[in-house]
Amino acid sequence: MKGKNQQRGILINMPDSLFDNDESSSQNEMDRVKGNLYSIDEVFEMIENLIIKKDFRLISEIFFYIRNKFSDNNIVLLNLYYYQALKEISSYQINNAKKFINLGISKLLYVPTLDGSLKNLLNLYYIERHRCNYLQGNYKEALDYYTNLLSDNFQELQENLKLKVYSYIGEIYYDMGLFKECLENYEKALKIAMEIKSYHSIAYILNNHAKTHKSINNVDISYESYKLSLHFSEKTNNPFIITKNLLDLGILLNSQGQVLSDQYYLQKLTEHENVIGKNQLIESIIKLFKKNADFLQEIRFEDYEELLLQENCDFQTKIIVLELYLQLLLKNMKENRFDEVFVKFQNTINELETITRNNKLYPIFIKSRLLKSKYYLIDANFQKALLVLQETIEQIKGKNLDIYIKLLETEIQKINMNTILFGKITLEALQVTSFVTQHLNEFLHYLFNFTYMVSKYS
Repeated sequence: MKGKNQQRGILINMPDSLFDNDESSSQNEMDRVKGNLYSIDEVFEMIENLIIKKDFRLISEIFFYIRNKFSDNNIVLLNLYYYQALKEISSYQINNAKKFINLGISKLLYVPTLDGSLKNLLNLYYIERHRCNYLQGNYKEALDYYTNLLSDNFQELQENLKLKVYSYIGEIYYDMGLFKECLENYEKALKIAMEIKSYHSIAYILNNHAKTHKSINNVDISYESYKLSLHFSEKTNNPFIITKNLLDLGILLNSQGQVLSDQYYLQKLTEHENVIGKNQLIESIIKLFKKNADFLQEIRFEDYEELLLQENCDFQTKIIVLELYLQLLLKNMKENRFDEVFVKFQNTINELETITRNNKLYPIFIKSRLLKSKYYLIDANFQKALLVLQETIEQIKGKNLDIYIKLLETEIQKINMNTILFGKITLEALQVTSFVTQHLNEFLHYLFNFTYMVSKYS
C-alpha cells in the first residue's frame, strides 16, 4: 500500500492543503478526495493527520466514501479498519476500536501470503489491540507483548513501530507509578522520532515527558519540556496539541502561582488566541487561571460549576475542572466557610471517583479514593476513611499496581494511629482543634502531589 519513501505513522511531503484545519476548506478537501486528486495513500495520510489533530469533522465522510468506492478491494479495506480503530481510540471508545481491530486481524490471518506492508499492518493491529488492553487497565498483558515484540523482532520492525511501542510502554509505566522506567522509554521513543523527523510524535512525546517530570516535582524540566512540545506542535500546526500544551502549562504555572508573571506563557496565549478561541471550554479554564492569579478578582463556585455543565466537557477535561474546583473548595474551607462548602466538597469527590472508575483511569481513580478517605478524616469518620482504602486495595489487586497498594497500606497505618490517638471525636469538637486543619492540609498535599508521593514507593 505505501510508497517506497513512506512509513505509516509518519507524514512525509504531504500537500499543505492536507494540514488545513479551517472549516471553510473542509468541503474543498472532500471534493478533492472524490475527484481522485489524491492517491489512496495520501487519503490515508490525511485521515491519520486528522486523527492526530483530533479533527473529526471530515473523517466519517471520508470513511463512508472509501467503504463504497473500494468495497471490493480487500487491501484498502484492511487499512481502513485500522484507521477506524485509531479514530475510536482517539475518541476513547475502546470497545468500538476493538471491534475494528479484531475484524482487521481476522481478515489478515486469512490472507495466504503476507507481503511486507501487510505484515507491518498486522503488527500495527496487534500493537493497537494491546494499547486498548492497557487503556482498560490490563497493564501486564500489554507490557509483556510490547517487550517481547521488541526483543524478538527488533531488527525487522520499522522505526515508526518501535516509536509507537516505546511510547506505549512509557504510558504503561506511568500508570503503574514507575516513573523512572517511563522516562527511559519516552527518551527512546523521542530519539527515534527525532531521527525520522516525525514532528507530530516529537510534540506528543515531549508533552508526556513534561507530564512525567511534573508528576515527580521536577517543575523546571517539566516547564522546558512543555515549551519544546509547544514549539514542535507549532511546526506541525496541530491545534489540538498546541491547545493541550497551553492548558498543561497553565496548570503547571497555576500550581506555582506564576500564570500572570510568566511572560513566555502570556505571549503564547496572545499568539494562539484564535486557536484557543475555537475551544471555549479550554479558553474558559485559562481565563480562570488568570483570574486566580489576580488577587483582586474572586473566583465564584459557579465559575467551575458552569464549566462542568458544558456539553463539550469530555471526561478528561472534566477531571481537570473537578480538581481545580476542589482547590477552590479547600481554600474556602480553610477560610472558615466549612459548613457552606462541605456538601459541595463531598459531591465533587464523588463525581471525580465515578468518572475515573467508569473510564478505568486507575491512577486517578486511586487518587480520588485517597482524597475521599481524607474527606472522611476531615469529618472525623475514621471507620469510613479506613474502609475506603481497604476497598480500593481489593479493587486494584492483580492489576500490577503494587506501588499504589504500598501507598494505600501506609495510609491505612496512619488512620489506625489516628484512631488510637483521637478516638471517637465529634466534628464539632474537632473544628476547634488543629485536627481538621491537619487533614485539610493533607488533602491539599495529595491533590497536588499524589504522583510524587507514589514515586517514593517505586
